[in-house]
Amino acid sequence: MCGIGGYIVNENNNPSPKVLHSLAKSLLLNLEWRGKDAAGYAFISEKDKGLILAKSPVKATDFVTIPGHLLSRRKIKAMPKVLLLHTRHATQGKPSNNKNNHPLYRKATGMCFVHNGWLLNDEELTEKHKLSLDAEVDSEIY
Repeated sequence: MCGIGGYIVNENNNPSPKVLHSLAKSLLLNLEWRGKDAAGYAFISEKDKGLILAKSPVKATDFVTIPGHLLSRRKIKAMPKVLLLHTRHATQGKPSNNKNNHPLYRKATGMCFVHNGWLLNDEELTEKHKLSLDAEVDSEIY
């Protein structure tokens, strides 16, 4: 199944951006054994006051080398206070369709989330609740 990780910085603590970057990168790379089909992260940007979501259909060791990603940067000026990380082991929905990769973002609710597991009755629930989904992955039902 998938790997889920992250951190929340307590208001009373103020670790350096370099420490948080090292922690986040280490967490994601150590989660890779839980899923090699995709990797990603999400956080709320204090500066932009919005969701920053990055994910790609590659294993974590490749993901952290993609230029421009928070975790691939060499010069670290700032890091988020709350960061959500995910490595995916695909059970449903092709990883090549990045909408199926986690973290998932649902336009209809404005929610971003990750899930570890396999929902076996997702088609039944989609029909029962008349849901319109953005992706093919079972996790989106939540």
